[in-house]
Parts: sequence; C-alpha cells; structure tokens
Amino acid sequence: MQPVITSAIVVAYAQCPRKAYLLLFSPEQGTPHEYVRILEQQRREHQARYLNGLQHTHRDVHPYTVEHLHHGSTVLLNACLRADSLAAECDVLTKVERPSMAGTPRYTPTLCVGTYSVSTEQKLALAFAGYVLGRLQHTLSLAGRIITLDGTPHTIKLDPRAPDLLPHLEPLQAWTRGAVPAPPMHIKLSASRKLLWHYRVTTPTIMLASKELPYDDHTTGGPCYA
Repeated sequence: MQPVITSAIVVAYAQCPRKAYLLLFSPEQGTPHEYVRILEQQRREHQARYLNGLQHTHRDVHPYTVEHLHHGSTVLLNACLRADSLAAECDVLTKVERPSMAGTPRYTPTLCVGTYSVSTEQKLALAFAGYVLGRLQHTLSLAGRIITLDGTPHTIKLDPRAPDLLPHLEPLQAWTRGAVPAPPMHIKLSASRKLLWHYRVTTPTIMLASKELPYDDHTTGGPCYA
C-alpha cells in the first residue's frame, strides 16, 4: 500500500528531509514537544470558535463531503481532502462566486492556526491544501486564507505553478514510488522554533532534545547526533 503524503509530512520535509522520511515510513512517530502540543491545543480551540461563528453567520454551511463539494454549498467545514496519495486537512472551504470554465463550483481553502502571526510552514500547509483541492475540483485555487489566533484573516496568494511547494512535494512522491533511498542524516532548523531534533541511528525513533538554539542563529546544519 502506497504511503499517504499529508500536510504535516510536506512541512516536515521543508524542515528536515530525514524527519519527513521517518514520519512517512516509520511506525514509531515519536512524542511531540510540549511547545508543539500547546500550539496544537490553541489551534483546536481557535478552530472550534471560528467554525462555530461561521455557522451563526452563514446559512448554507455544511460538513465537508465530496457530494457537498460538487453540489456547490457555500461553506464546507472540516474538509479532509484526498487525491490519490495526497491528503490535506482544511478547516474551511469557501465557494468562489465565479465558477470554473467548465461551470463547476470553485472553492478557496482556509486554515486556522494557533499563533498570532503567519509562518512559512503555515503558508506551505495552505499551499498544499490548495494543491490537493485543485486536483479535486479540476481547477487551481489562486488564493487562500489563514486565520490567526486573534481572528485576523490573512489572504495568501497561491501560485498555480506551486514554486514553493513542488520542490518539497516531488521528492516525497518519488519516495512513495520507491525511486530513491532514504535521505542522508542531515538537519536544518529554524531558530524561531529553537528545537533540536536528534535521530537514533539504530532505530527510526525521533527524539526532541532539551537544548535550544541561540537566538542569533538563523539555521544550523550538519550531521544528526546519534
């Protein structure tokens, strides 16, 4: 059975290819860092508030199904988009007034996040959701929205050529086809996260170290520690 490429795996590849490889193929997924768990809890609470508000301000709101997507409902909630081996979660799909050239409904994706600003990783997750949505509705989304923790909507342009997405997605698709071996033990991290990932050479377990990166260090590279 071919592994499924999710938003989390695409984002992981942008941070560290080895991390993405283990998430894609290893049965042991490791334990998220406390900071990551806090952000996810904030995201879930924010998502619940935002979706509840939509149901009170819009009449044509439905949970996502493929049938509702093709029918053209105005707002679809909690979309699990699946196209071949790609799977993306999307909090809201909003119908665009102008349909596609084929006359079918078109939608734009919206994600709720647990932060007060928009990160590069969140933009990448939105681009992936838009890409998978484009496969389903047979037309690409030109924009999407990210709703930050303060309720502010941020409109993000989505390039149909997906120049920021495909360099991460195409290697992952090659892995699922068995075209290339595992990536080298190399890591590159953003100082904004200040998380240092360690990989055990003997087992595919991901461990988070307590060591933090210095504030003035933008990225760090080199072999992972065993």
